[in-house]
Amino acid sequence: VPEVLSFRINPGVGAGDRVLGGKDAKYGIPFEKAADAYRLAAEMGVKRFGIHMMTGSNVMEEDYFEEAVGKLLEIVAGLPVEIEFMNIGGGFGVAYKPDEKSLDIDRVAEGVARAYEKSSVKPRLMAEPGRYITADAGWLVTKVDVIKDSYKKYVGVDASCNDMPRPSIYGAYHHASVLNGGSDLEKVSVVGHICENNDQFVKDIELPVVSVGDIVILHNCGGHAYSMGHNYNGTLRHAEYLLSGSELKCIRRAETIEDLYGTVEW
Repeated sequence: VPEVLSFRINPGVGAGDRVLGGKDAKYGIPFEKAADAYRLAAEMGVKRFGIHMMTGSNVMEEDYFEEAVGKLLEIVAGLPVEIEFMNIGGGFGVAYKPDEKSLDIDRVAEGVARAYEKSSVKPRLMAEPGRYITADAGWLVTKVDVIKDSYKKYVGVDASCNDMPRPSIYGAYHHASVLNGGSDLEKVSVVGHICENNDQFVKDIELPVVSVGDIVILHNCGGHAYSMGHNYNGTLRHAEYLLSGSELKCIRRAETIEDLYGTVEW
């Protein structure tokens, strides 16, 4: 039995492009059962406690965070143990489209502070702003391999959904641009080379007219790219480069066939 234990609680509310709280979410202990969970843990010998929630992904409504934190503080106030720290999770939204408004993090902070001011309990505040910090610090850089005129125009690139799976898994939008693109535009879909129809990075986007060999950039890949990557169809994952000032340094080499079979016991 650990000395310190933090339960993830489903506070019954959720928001964002993927809702992770409420009755349709698989995550967390239902808030109605939270008191019983902490009571049982204390009876088993746990001495110190925290609480956690993660109720939405990429939330762009600043006011929501005050609501969710206020709800979690209400739950904390009704627990039979003292909560030392409260992790409100992440979900701080990032603008993925050029015309989207970025989340006002100062307004978020003001709302969280108001929720604390109204509460009778004030556990140490923690948060997980991973996407907010890293999303726009990374790009997927890929080259055009083939152009196909079909029912629509497809731009096939040498990357695929194993390199950055978000669009293929749940339809996430990642903006694309063409390096040194011209002024003439055409509507295309940028697709990878895996044999699944959901291997499409962005659908029906207007891009400068491209040719085989051109470089296409997928934006906002710093939060969920290599960390979500996979080897479906035996596909090898890409290299990673760090741009530091004017220096471009390889910090992770591309995978090889030998890497792919390195765990096989012959």
